[in-house]
Amino acid sequence: MTVFADQPARHDHTPEYSDRLGAEGGEAVTLWMHTTLPLKGVKFMVVRSGELETFAAEPVAAAGGWYRSDLRLEAAVTRYAWQLELPDDHLNLTMSGLHHVRRGWRDWFQYLAGYRAPEWAWESVFYQIFPDRFRSDETTGVQTGEYLYGGLPVFRVPWRTRPDRAGDIHAHYGGDLPGITGKLPYLLELGINALWLTPIFTSPSNHRYDITDDRAIDPHPGGRPAHDALLRASHAAGVRVVLGGVFNHVGSGNAVFQAAMIDEGSACRSMFT
Repeated sequence: MTVFADQPARHDHTPEYSDRLGAEGGEAVTLWMHTTLPLKGVKFMVVRSGELETFAAEPVAAAGGWYRSDLRLEAAVTRYAWQLELPDDHLNLTMSGLHHVRRGWRDWFQYLAGYRAPEWAWESVFYQIFPDRFRSDETTGVQTGEYLYGGLPVFRVPWRTRPDRAGDIHAHYGGDLPGITGKLPYLLELGINALWLTPIFTSPSNHRYDITDDRAIDPHPGGRPAHDALLRASHAAGVRVVLGGVFNHVGSGNAVFQAAMIDEGSACRSMFT
């Protein structure tokens, strides 16, 4: 879904631009795009089996600036984009905005066949937390020189130190899971009923997006016991907890990646490019 509400062309997955979500494979959905640009026409581009197919989008006669196209769902994930034909140029509309150059397919709009969003999410007020920077209960945070990351030693900084480029991914403030648990009353006063934590799995960086082990809670913010205590307290207060992750890639220290690097014949090799 695009968030560029002020650009001169717009499409997203709200009812104004998509007739329905969750259509099943084999069905067709109608999509709309609106623009204030003076156009000669609009092309609708779809990726099927790794190949690009292009169709002419139909102008909606009763509404200026609106174009429509039907999308048949022949895969679990269908990627598509709009090409706006200007009098002497063209622009491509994808999730990343308007561009002269055709963006990579990862930036295109995606329709997920049969997808059902959890209904509780639509009724939730989330508070996102970067655990290392929220609150410290002084558990077992990363200490200065504890290990090398990217060839440089990590280091602990005083809580009120202003973040800077020198610290980048190596500076650890020591925020932890007990610190979040202790602040649940404050969070409830804000009116939230759901927490979204950035990754808390084992990782060498302070943001933990380059995960070493997706199956283990990092011991530095408190490990599994602190995780379980946070869930018990949150659920008792009626707060749901979502754990962030990046499960389409791993950190270089991940055992699966290391196996792929060491042995060209490893079954793990085909998992990486």
